[in-house]
Amino acid sequence: MKYYPLIDMDSDGIDKVPMFPYTDKAAISERHHLYLAEDALHNFRLYTNEPYSTADYRVYKVHCPYCGAVLKLISPTRNGEKLGLYSCPNCG
Repeated sequence: MKYYPLIDMDSDGIDKVPMFPYTDKAAISERHHLYLAEDALHNFRLYTNEPYSTADYRVYKVHCPYCGAVLKLISPTRNGEKLGLYSCPNCG
C-alpha cells in the first residue's frame, strides 16, 4: 500500500497536496499528521495521528497524487485515525 504525506499549499491550510509516497505506514504516521492511503485504484483514505472532527477536514481540498485534481469526498466518516474516503473524478 502507498501512503502520501500531505502538505499545505496555501496559508489557510485548506489546499492539501500529496508528496512522494511511502510504503511504511509507521514511518509516515511518525513524521506527518495528515496523509492519504490508497484504498483501491484511485480511491484514497485520509488518515491522521491528531484529533480531527469531520467538520475539520470536510473543508480541505485534497489533490490526487496521480493527476493533481481535487479529490471528491465520497464518505465523510471518522473512525479513530481514519478520516474520509476520497475518489478522483479524473482518474476514476
